[in-house]
Amino acid sequence: MPAKIKFDRQSIIEAAFEVVKTRGIDALNARSLAYELGSSTQPIFSNFSSMDDIVEIIYDLSIDSFRNFVNKGLSETNPVVGLSFAIAQFATTAPYLYEVLFIRDTTGFLKPDLDRFGTLLTNYIAKSANLANKVANIVFLENWIFAMGIAQQIHAGLLEMNEKALRALIQSEYDGTIAAIKQKIGKSR
Repeated sequence: MPAKIKFDRQSIIEAAFEVVKTRGIDALNARSLAYELGSSTQPIFSNFSSMDDIVEIIYDLSIDSFRNFVNKGLSETNPVVGLSFAIAQFATTAPYLYEVLFIRDTTGFLKPDLDRFGTLLTNYIAKSANLANKVANIVFLENWIFAMGIAQQIHAGLLEMNEKALRALIQSEYDGTIAAIKQKIGKSR
């Protein structure tokens, strides 16, 4: 009798994440996971009490994946443009993970990260554009909304742009927002 193949928690999680990355969260169930593993469902339920436990881990892995994109964007010369570009890249290269985090999530588990980005980038804008923090926060919010709109359009298949054109569009939006705010401040003085 051939030896039984054993699946540990990590290999099951990796297979589940692969299902979600390639077919979406709706495709993740015990049978699709067993198929991905090349086994029955028995190893899954020997390692996890329910599929909900696996889905929770998948959410965490999706957040980690998003953070990797974001951290790369935040390390750019202009982190506001970098973050916006990173969000668009995430929607382009990881559409099912983007869906998990930004289309499906209603729990707000990303809110602490988003608040941290807002504070960090508001401070950057205030310093680099010589604006008060309150005004810099408006610039951040306008760029955040623009970036999320682009990402949503990419995710929905309504917008296709090469990286160079996308980056130029994001830079133009940022520069235009700064110029408009400064012009408005100048007129109010």
